[in-house]
Amino acid sequence: MIVLVRLDFFSPFFAYPFYMLHGRGPVAPPPSTLIGALAAVYYAPRERGDVSELAERVRYASFYVPSYVEVENPARHFTGYVQKKQRLNLLRQALAAERLDADLIRRLDANIRGVNAAKLRQLGMHDSAIKRAVAAAFMSPGTRREVYYSEPAYALYVLDAEVAHLPRHIYRLGQKETLVAATPVDVEIRKAELPINTRFYTPLEALGGACDGDVAYMAEKPFPSPDKARLKPYCLPRVGVGINVRLVERGWTAVRVVGDGVSLDAVLPEDAV
Repeated sequence: MIVLVRLDFFSPFFAYPFYMLHGRGPVAPPPSTLIGALAAVYYAPRERGDVSELAERVRYASFYVPSYVEVENPARHFTGYVQKKQRLNLLRQALAAERLDADLIRRLDANIRGVNAAKLRQLGMHDSAIKRAVAAAFMSPGTRREVYYSEPAYALYVLDAEVAHLPRHIYRLGQKETLVAATPVDVEIRKAELPINTRFYTPLEALGGACDGDVAYMAEKPFPSPDKARLKPYCLPRVGVGINVRLVERGWTAVRVVGDGVSLDAVLPEDAV
């Protein structure tokens, strides 16, 4: 089932690069983030790390990138005042432990994104160095890229009918600070003749490797750690300019998504239409 929702952002969008707690992340929510937004609704009121049950029901996800401006602002990713209690308790245990055993290493990586304590241990780092990395993950200041969209965005999903109601209830994308309002759009899917111009990011494999936008590697599904992310190259539109699509590979098709005040071109899996 194909579902389109309009997304009005109440705050800037920001994300971090893999293995980083600061820096210039993607300018649009990756597919993993779009699915994660559904998971926040599906598993509410309790969040969970393993969302594979839901992810298997989402065949495809893409984001319409409107015109935007970007800024870099200083930020502190975690603080002792705004933080989950279990993370603070874990930090206390790690700093107080005489030795970081395998269980503590595992819990650090499961709860504190960006440290990768297991990899540091494999590289031969001493416990004191791993503890400093953990503390730095909480307290170190840095910068982040914040993206301000100048108009509403759209999320396009191909998903099972049993979960087709979820996109209309999305309330955030990515970090908890990125708040959105989702409005469902009843649409008709029509076949489009090539060439088309689209602002939905598209897998590079669907375009035969040709991209006149920017190529970014993004995660196709949510992942428990960066080491397990399934990365794929996507073609993203540049500021104010869509992607010109002149050909699509077998298994994909160009479509026009038409609804109330909306007419958007996109490339979708052929068997979804």
